Amino acid sequence: MAAAGRLTAELITKSPQYMSCTDDYTLGLRAHKLAVIENLGATENQFDCIDLTDNDITRLDGFPTLRKVKALLISNNRVRRITPNLAERLPNLETLILTNNCLADVSELTPLAACKHLTVLSLLGNPVSEMAQYRLHVVRLLPQLKSLDFTRVKSGERKLAAGVGEPGVGPSSAQARGGGADASDNSEMAKRRAELKIAIANATSLDEVTKLEEELLALQSG
Repeated sequence: MAAAGRLTAELITKSPQYMSCTDDYTLGLRAHKLAVIENLGATENQFDCIDLTDNDITRLDGFPTLRKVKALLISNNRVRRITPNLAERLPNLETLILTNNCLADVSELTPLAACKHLTVLSLLGNPVSEMAQYRLHVVRLLPQLKSLDFTRVKSGERKLAAGVGEPGVGPSSAQARGGGADASDNSEMAKRRAELKIAIANATSLDEVTKLEEELLALQSG
């Protein structure tokens, strides 16, 4: 049996391997109390997606070069640092789901700027997502993003992001959020969407996921 808390070659070979709903060949490494990413060379670069959700990982590093990987799912961990060479190790990374981790500042996301194919990113539940003008700063850092926190990046955000300065400098919070008479309502809707997305990430049954997704869809269509 694989050692508890260690990502060993044996654990990798015995873990679920399946096609996801997006047709990605996925390696499932959920809920093994893993603290460190290691030994992924044992995957022999076979997988489109690696799912490390529900572990105890604190650093997004330790990857060999895996050119086939385009999605990394690492929600519900304790990630607080991203290795500077992530783009070199995962050169074709398109989707990075970091919901419910410990990233606290936009500066900690700087290594992602080199991930030129990254178009889908989730940082819901990280302290950084509570910063003023958070979305603008992230879009400024990653102008190629199409989706941030499961919400489409709009052209208006891109324009505002191009003019925003370093964190603490740039448009007012009202401008960053769109301003106007509906700003308060939009803020409440955004808050509820964020709550629903976190609830979906933490759901423990298919029925729960379905109900939450239906409410989220209704809110986004309203």
